[in-house]
Order: sequence, then structure tokens, then C-alpha cells
Amino acid sequence: MSINSVKGAAIVTGAAQGIGKAIAIRLAKDGYDMALNDVPGKEDLLHTLADEIISQGRKSTIIIADVTNEKSVVEMIKRTVSELGILRVMVANAGIALTIGTEFLDTRLEDFEKVLKVNLMGVFLCYREAARQMVQQGTWGRASSVNGKRESHRDEHLIFFKEKKNNHYRAAAEMKKYGITVNAYAPGYIDTPMARQALSVNENLSNEEIRQQIIQRGSSSSGLAVNLGTPEDIANFVSYLASEESKFMTGQAVSVNGGVFFG
Repeated sequence: MSINSVKGAAIVTGAAQGIGKAIAIRLAKDGYDMALNDVPGKEDLLHTLADEIISQGRKSTIIIADVTNEKSVVEMIKRTVSELGILRVMVANAGIALTIGTEFLDTRLEDFEKVLKVNLMGVFLCYREAARQMVQQGTWGRASSVNGKRESHRDEHLIFFKEKKNNHYRAAAEMKKYGITVNAYAPGYIDTPMARQALSVNENLSNEEIRQQIIQRGSSSSGLAVNLGTPEDIANFVSYLASEESKFMTGQAVSVNGGVFFG
């Protein structure tokens, strides 16, 4: 692709580090101008990422916003279109996790509520507002989000992922008539700062040492070998979801997990 060929604008939430950062870099390489979102306190990381994207010949704008706040999400969409042009892609990547190893009976209500707001409400708001903009534009669009493919003792406990999936499928069913696809990526064990925080492990541990921590803590319930992936492994798949080539795929939640479980 020519360095001057621009596909449109893409938004990545939770873009400051980890999977979000890798997705933003990959989509910029694919030809999208990037709106980079994260929460207050991540400004320095976002500026470094924006500089990298600009060095690739793409435009980039930084939007500090809370994805659980409706007004903030509406403003994020407006700023993206104003500064970067037609919105083609929304990647609702922002998410948080409970500390791995936290027992159900020990889970605090305030922690669970925070997970619900970011991982469920945040995705809903990003999907809805991006879809409204894409429908108004009258052009094809792509929406994708991070998701959990199966319920386990680590899926933030019990059933809210079922509701997240229901919203995901409903959005896909309603948006396909507008040429907007809605899909989700379900990462396996990925070596990211958030994963290390959730595991409460030393940031200096090697990839293999973290893998052993996962096994020792019983966080893999499949009985299969644990493969620890990289953020780029997820970004490669999101690149396809964001492309025009994925136009015949919608309403899917695809596991990208190195074979931790199948199905």
C-alpha cells in the first residue's frame, strides 16, 4: 500500500499498552488514521504511541475518555470524525480484569461493578455510538471488541459474559443491513501489563515464568498446555476483522488462544 493511501479513521480504546497498542500499530500499518483512547494517567504512553504512528505516515489523535461515560464516548466519536475524517473501524478493546486467583466468595462488589461497567457498558456505548456515525455516513464499517468465548471460573465470575455476547449478537444482526460487521476476538493468555497485574507477578518475570505461574495457580482449566501469546498475535487477527475482506463475517466471537481450549 502506498504511504499516502488512507482507508479512513479507526478508534482503539485502551490503546496505551498491551493488546490495544499492538492493534493500533497494526491498523496504522494497514492504512488507517488512528484515534487513540485511554483513561487519565496514560497520556505519556499515548503520546509515544501517537509519535510512532505518525512516523509511519498516518495521522493520529489522542482522546482521553472514560468508555463508561456516555457523553465522553459521544465526544470521542465526534472528535475522531472532525480530526481524522470518515470513521471505518471501532475497536472496543478497553477492559479490566479481577486479580487472577480471587475466589468468588472473596470478590468485592465494587470490583465486580467496575468490571461490569468497563467490559460490558463500555463496549455497548462504543458499539452504539460508532454504529450511529457509520450509519449516518452511509458507508461500510467494522466494529470489534475483546470478549470471553467461554465461561469459566476466571470469567469475572458467573454470567455477565452471556449478556455481553447477547448484546454483541444483537448488534451484529441489526447492523448487517447497513454493511457494518460486528465481531469479537477472544484472547487466550497474552503477555500484557494488565495480565501481569491480574496475576500479581513481578514485571521482570520472563514469558516462561509467567506461563508456569498460570499453570501453578490453576488458571488453565482445560488441562491443555498453556501457550502464552503476544499482543501482536491478537492484532494480526483484528487487522483482518477491520478489513474490507471480512465483509462476509459478522456476529462471531473467535478464539485466538494458542490452543488453550478448542471450540
